[in-house]
Amino acid sequence: MRRYFLLFLGVFLLSLAANAQISVKEGSFKEVPGFVNITSRQYDLNYVPYAVIKVRTENITDKERRALNFDSGNIATVFFELEYKDGEVWVYITHKASRLKISHPELGSVSFDIPLEMRPKAGYELVLVNNVKAVNAGWGALKVSTIPENGATIKLNGKVLKVKTPYFNKMMAAGTYEITVSLEKYQTVTKTIEIVDGSDNDIVIEMPFAHGTLKVTSEPAGATVYVDSLSRGKTPLVLDDIITGSHVVTIKKSDNYPEHAELYVEEGKTYEINKTLQPVPVGALSGLFAINSKGDKVVFAKGNLQYNPKEKIWRFAEHQWDIVGAGNANISKKYAGWLDLFACGTGNRPTATTTKLPYYFESPFFDWCVNKISNGGDKRNVWRTLTSEEWDYILNKRVTMSGLRYAKAQVNGVNGVILLPDDWAAAVYKFKKAKDRYDSAPNKISLSEWESVFETAGAVFLPAAGLRYIQDYRGGGEAGFYWTSTGMNVVKFDNNTFDSRTNNYDLIVVEYEIPYYGSAVRAARDVK
Repeated sequence: MRRYFLLFLGVFLLSLAANAQISVKEGSFKEVPGFVNITSRQYDLNYVPYAVIKVRTENITDKERRALNFDSGNIATVFFELEYKDGEVWVYITHKASRLKISHPELGSVSFDIPLEMRPKAGYELVLVNNVKAVNAGWGALKVSTIPENGATIKLNGKVLKVKTPYFNKMMAAGTYEITVSLEKYQTVTKTIEIVDGSDNDIVIEMPFAHGTLKVTSEPAGATVYVDSLSRGKTPLVLDDIITGSHVVTIKKSDNYPEHAELYVEEGKTYEINKTLQPVPVGALSGLFAINSKGDKVVFAKGNLQYNPKEKIWRFAEHQWDIVGAGNANISKKYAGWLDLFACGTGNRPTATTTKLPYYFESPFFDWCVNKISNGGDKRNVWRTLTSEEWDYILNKRVTMSGLRYAKAQVNGVNGVILLPDDWAAAVYKFKKAKDRYDSAPNKISLSEWESVFETAGAVFLPAAGLRYIQDYRGGGEAGFYWTSTGMNVVKFDNNTFDSRTNNYDLIVVEYEIPYYGSAVRAARDVK
């Protein structure tokens, strides 16, 4: 808040000067380039430009500082505007002023001749000191701590201490002290205390969070907003409790690529983020997964690859947890149902089951995903099967926001593994340590929870689809085998012990010894 003064001729009480306790610290007046940018109030009432003098105070409380009076030394053409800051007063003064007189009803007055000609819109400073004596003789102890946490910067009577809270001094001279504590993300708080001889003063100062306001909009609307990994609601969204400091904001919506923004929030300010979310390709999930150290990324298909032999139709499963299961035992060229377990590299002959040499892998590998997929877009050759090196990077090497890459879980009653995208927010779901088997695992995620939370955040679910040995179906619900495009390598997982908090789990890339085992395929698509 600012005060405005038009100064006329006046005489200060002689008693104030006679009993003055305040003085300007010798040599403290100097020009400080760049400390202030005069924009809102540039000129006095005579349209003469202001200069600004930052009056820093020592041994003067906030209450005493606000009672200070400023005079030009009986020059009626000098105007003032005051702005109170933490531990100081900014004096906007007609730049032609040559004298500054400062007075206080209890602390006396001081007249200061400005030692140089001030420039328009320039910044200066001086130090005003209260040469106060202790109200009592003797010493007391002082301890200062802050809530909710220590580590705050401390000012005692305007002087910044080298140590931070908690602060303890058992030899404080008796007297009045103004204690100011400040810490990033918290409001600055000032408290005045009186220390008397022999006293033990344990001061606990509560520092409320300092907040700014964040407004988030997106096109399309209805996207989930994460602030530092914590879901805060859907767009359009207004949040007036954003703690000051640095934040990462993520905006996600199913069928769209996520958007990210970094911002530094200052107290009382409003920030706006408006993002246009780009749609992901037909048949793809929104989660992005790095596949190498260069930063190349892919998105995964919405479900496992399926094939209808009679109709010669390829498609992605309708849901991520959908598996054909025992229906794969009916594999034949005339089968009218769906299959989702295929022998190695048989993309051009998906119903082949021969156990005789030459095996399929001895001929050029044929990727199942290069076939036209009915619900995977209009173009061929946009989907592919990842290499074993790319799968290994996703599972074991990529850097994620949460520190987790995958987790064992049951989704809609189906056992499997959740692949977490690079920007997965740890606060979205707290995974628990799994037991020996799926049926005892605590990470049981309902259909509604999966659709509203996990799929929105771009998570991928690989169901335990089992495997096919010629025309014998095995391991459904207990194990998963997913082809890579490298030789006979597959990604394998089963119901062995897994601790999702440490990523210690038997989810590995291994080589099959028998190429006619039928395994699942989860297609991926490169992100340009």
